[in-house]
Amino acid sequence: DVAGHNLLIGISDMAYIQRQGINGVMYALIAFDSGNYQIPKVFDGGDQVTREKLIDCILDAQLDDGGWSLAGSTADIDMTAIAIQSLAPYYDSDAKVNNCCRQSSGTAFGASV
Repeated sequence: DVAGHNLLIGISDMAYIQRQGINGVMYALIAFDSGNYQIPKVFDGGDQVTREKLIDCILDAQLDDGGWSLAGSTADIDMTAIAIQSLAPYYDSDAKVNNCCRQSSGTAFGASV
């Protein structure tokens, strides 16, 4: 709450945050988890963000080499590190996240850990 405005409302629409690319999704998850914030209701007609949707979107963007990239098919260390940071709170509680991280053997993933 900043001067009566919930800044998280701006990232409660899945379509809106995906326009920025996968990094928008990663940073949205980090933002919501930074204070264990409740995700506000999206405005009429929007696609409601949930933590599960954010996690699934991040996992779906993982490349064959085990990492993540903003663009292209080769992972880069920066985006892979952001992905790992965004998924870290779910490593022990979400089997999909745990499996994803345990199966990753790409050089970008390994360099980021």
